[in-house]
Amino acid sequence: MPTIEPHDPPPELCAALGDLWAASPIRADLYRAPSFRHVRATCERLFPDSGSASTLDFALARAMRALACPATDPVAGQSPMSAEEAAGRLNAAFRQTEVTRTHLCPLDMADRFPTISFGSARAGQFSKTELADLFQGPAGPRGRTGGLDLERLSALQWLVVHETSPVTSPDLQRRALPELSINFNQDFGRIVPHAQARPQAVDDALLALLLLPWEEHDTHHNPEWRVFRVPWIYTVEDDLFGRLPARPDVDALTEVDFTYDDGLETVTELRPYVIDLAETVEPMAAQLDAAAWSRHQTALSHPAFGPPIAHFFVRAFFGEPIDEFLAHVMTLEASLGTPEDYDAKGRLKFSRSDNPGAKTRVAARITALLDDVRAGRDYETLFELRSQYVHGRIMGDIPSAARLTARKLARRVVAALVDLAQVSREPRDDLLAKLLLAGIGPLRATP
Repeated sequence: MPTIEPHDPPPELCAALGDLWAASPIRADLYRAPSFRHVRATCERLFPDSGSASTLDFALARAMRALACPATDPVAGQSPMSAEEAAGRLNAAFRQTEVTRTHLCPLDMADRFPTISFGSARAGQFSKTELADLFQGPAGPRGRTGGLDLERLSALQWLVVHETSPVTSPDLQRRALPELSINFNQDFGRIVPHAQARPQAVDDALLALLLLPWEEHDTHHNPEWRVFRVPWIYTVEDDLFGRLPARPDVDALTEVDFTYDDGLETVTELRPYVIDLAETVEPMAAQLDAAAWSRHQTALSHPAFGPPIAHFFVRAFFGEPIDEFLAHVMTLEASLGTPEDYDAKGRLKFSRSDNPGAKTRVAARITALLDDVRAGRDYETLFELRSQYVHGRIMGDIPSAARLTARKLARRVVAALVDLAQVSREPRDDLLAKLLLAGIGPLRATP
C-alpha cells in the first residue's frame, strides 16, 4: 500500500509543534490560540507558497485533526504520535507531489473467492489487521478505526482500489478547500454525458470484475444475477490537508441472525448473508490477473470502445431492476449501434428495397461478433421489451429470464469487444460495417 515517508523536519517546525503538543486542550477559537498561531507563522516562513493565512489556518486545523493532535483533537484511548513524528509528517505533506486515494468497497453478500490482484486493485478477504491499516490510511491516524467492528468487516469480501493524482500547485486551497476553486460561472444545471457517480478508478476495476461470469457459478441459479453488491465506498487519502471521510454505514450491509450452541448456551449473532457460489468460482476469479487487466486497459483506449459502453455496463450493476435491464440493453446499443442506424435515408442499404432498421442491424453485428445467431435473436427480443417500456405501450412484467439474458448478452458483447481490441485497431465505423455485412446473412437465414 502507498505510504507517505516523513521528511526530516526543520528544527523550528519541531519546536512549534512541540509547543502545540504540550499545550492544554484548546476549547475556544483554535485560530487565535498562541501555540497554533506559532505553528502557522512557522509554516508561512518555511512554505511561503502554501496560500493565504486563512487557507493555511484551515489546512493546518485539518492536519492537526488528521494527526490526532492532543491539544486540538484528543482521541479517547489513543496514544498520540510524538511532536517530532507529527512534524515529519506535516513537512512531508507540504512537500507532497502526489496524492494517493484508497477506495474500500465492501462486496456485500459475496461468497469467498481467492484473492485476486489486477492493476491497482485487489479483491478478496482481508484480516482485521489489514482492514485497520486500510481504514487508517497511510497518513497515520486520520482515518481512525475506533468504533468500527473490524471483526464484523473482516468476514466480508472487499474490492480495494488505489489511485494516484498529482499535486499541481503548492497552494493548499485546492487540497483543503477545493470548493473554492470551482468556476461559479459554469452552468450547474447542465447534464454531463456519462458523468461518473463513483471514482473512475473504482468503475474501471468494477468493469473488469463484472466481466467475469459470476452468474454462471451461483449454486441456486438465482435470477437476480448479482452475486454481490457495493452499498458504499469509503475513501481514505494520504493528504493530511484533505477532507476526513465520514464513518461508513456498516448497517447497510446484509446480515442475518446465526444461531449455534457453543457447548454452554445457545448463541445468536449477526453474520454476513452470503450468496453461495460453486467451487468453480475459484478458477474463474483467477482469470482476472495482471495480464487480463492489461487487456482491459488496451480495450479502453480502442476506438471501438467508447465511454458509453463502460458507463452503461457498470450502471446496470448499481441500477434498480428496470433501470438495470434498460442499462444492459443500452450497453448493447452503445457497443454495436450507430446514429446512422436510425437514418433510413443515409444508412447502408443492401439493395433498393432492402433497408433493415436499427434493431436488425445491431442484432446482425451481435451475431457476427459472437458467432451466435441465437444471441442476435435474443437482442431483438430484448429490444422489443425495451421499446414497449420506453414508448409507453401496454406491457406486462419483464420475465426474470429476460433480465438474466440481458446481463449475459451485455457481458458477452463487452468481453468480445475487449478481445477484439487486442487484434484490431480499425476505426469504429469500419469495424461495425464489417460486422453488419458478416452477420446479416446468418441472422436472416435462421428463424
